[in-house]
Amino acid sequence: MKELALLIHRLGVQTRILRTIIELQGKKEDLTERELLILELFGQKEEMGISEIGEHFESVATSTISNDITNLWSKKGLLKKEIDPSNQRARIVKLTPKGKKKLGEIMQKKAKIFNAIINSLDLDDKEYKWMVDLLKDRALPRMDKIIVELKNKKPK
Repeated sequence: MKELALLIHRLGVQTRILRTIIELQGKKEDLTERELLILELFGQKEEMGISEIGEHFESVATSTISNDITNLWSKKGLLKKEIDPSNQRARIVKLTPKGKKKLGEIMQKKAKIFNAIINSLDLDDKEYKWMVDLLKDRALPRMDKIIVELKNKKPK
């Protein structure tokens, strides 16, 4: 178990190194890591309220998330705020066309990184299917469960 944990850690470090190399070969992102994550949330859901976005960042104050959203909206033009039709006092946040384009660029960079990792594994069809099934059926559902448990856990 310890060896697997060390290998996963090493793969994570190498992934970050690969991401840095790819970024250096291209244009440097003008977004913080948290801003990137906020944009990526919109790849899963088209519109969200500010508090819903904040739920994904448990250890970050809502005001900080609100500031990040304001930067992505007013300074970078990647998000837009609209009045929530079901609650006139609340705001819904969505990607602008510029934000959709930026998200596409981010996802292309990530795909390039993941493709490099997958290609480096040199898997045959059977091994590839096994890896996909392992991640899809076991690893990701279990990670989702762990995330929910950690979010619901009261701080000491």
